[in-house]
Amino acid sequence: MEENKSRFRASPQEWGALLEELAASGMTASAFCRDRAVPVWQMRHRLRKARRDADDRRGFVEVLGGGEPGPAEGVWVEVGRHRIRVGRGFDADLLRRVAEALA
Repeated sequence: MEENKSRFRASPQEWGALLEELAASGMTASAFCRDRAVPVWQMRHRLRKARRDADDRRGFVEVLGGGEPGPAEGVWVEVGRHRIRVGRGFDADLLRRVAEALA
């Protein structure tokens, strides 16, 4: 039997409430969806989207590279989905303004 993907509709606010309820329930996503007649594929899509959105709002995510950078080296700074190379002698004020603009 083919699942009808168009039957379940929820507003962004309703999805937010469902995701919070799922987190507080301690249930698996499958069991939660089965209990509330929510298509599992939609819940998984909303969970992935919520995680992506949370990652984008975190600001500085990861600094790649370790120790003291060499003269020709530097470090990579990731802000959301953006990656910035920072070399020795960089302008800290400029980096701060760029990071704020990307956040």
